[in-house]
Amino acid sequence: MSRLLIRFFWDVYDYIGRLLLLNCLAVVLSIPILTIPGVIAGLLYVMHIISSDREPGFRHFFYAFRHYYWRFFILCLLYLVAGFILLVNVRFYINPPPALENLRFVSAMVAGIFFWIFIFLIGSMFFILPALIKSDSSVSKALKQGLLFMLANPGLTFSGIVITVLILILSAISVIGPFVFTLVFLAALVNAVFDTAQERLELMLEKKEESTPIEERKPTSWHEIKAMEKKREERQQKKSRYNRTLRDILKPWEYK
Repeated sequence: MSRLLIRFFWDVYDYIGRLLLLNCLAVVLSIPILTIPGVIAGLLYVMHIISSDREPGFRHFFYAFRHYYWRFFILCLLYLVAGFILLVNVRFYINPPPALENLRFVSAMVAGIFFWIFIFLIGSMFFILPALIKSDSSVSKALKQGLLFMLANPGLTFSGIVITVLILILSAISVIGPFVFTLVFLAALVNAVFDTAQERLELMLEKKEESTPIEERKPTSWHEIKAMEKKREERQQKKSRYNRTLRDILKPWEYK
């Protein structure tokens, strides 16, 4: 969880001014309701740009709004339908009709099952939504990749849900939260959860590669060598960005 919080903090801290303005823009653009899928895509894409150590801009938001709109529309529709069905079932089994009065214990158990499926549905958003952005793939591929990542990282999913609840509580207490920071904070969290899971996978693959005999993992072409060097440089760059200390907050001009 500490790695997740570090990613979340630095992604927000480095561009806090722009992100607050972006939150205001996202709130205004969400008013027509039908634009919400594009707003979600735009926010996640901006956070993807930041975590890729690139300079974010409003152009990235509007690019993603147009480019990913229909795929996110389909995903949002699937989540709305699935969530509605699950909540209706929870409501039904919590207060069963008189015909099921003698089976109240069983009814409560069924309601609990549907409730945890609903939590599973919420948790899947941390992986399915950013998977669509980062791989620029179809909805079906994003669903498969996201669900696999979620099943492999149950603890990370739980941490994401807990932090989401804390952000929403802070937003409600502050009153102005939804207009100023809530949307970008949630987008930053979703992106950080996915990147943390991806980092774990990369570390696992690195350990597996290191355990492989040298003669079996030699690159076969200059293209593979360049690709390996590029990945190594990107990992080192990300590590330096997220391995900062309190001094970098007090004296940000010293960070290189």
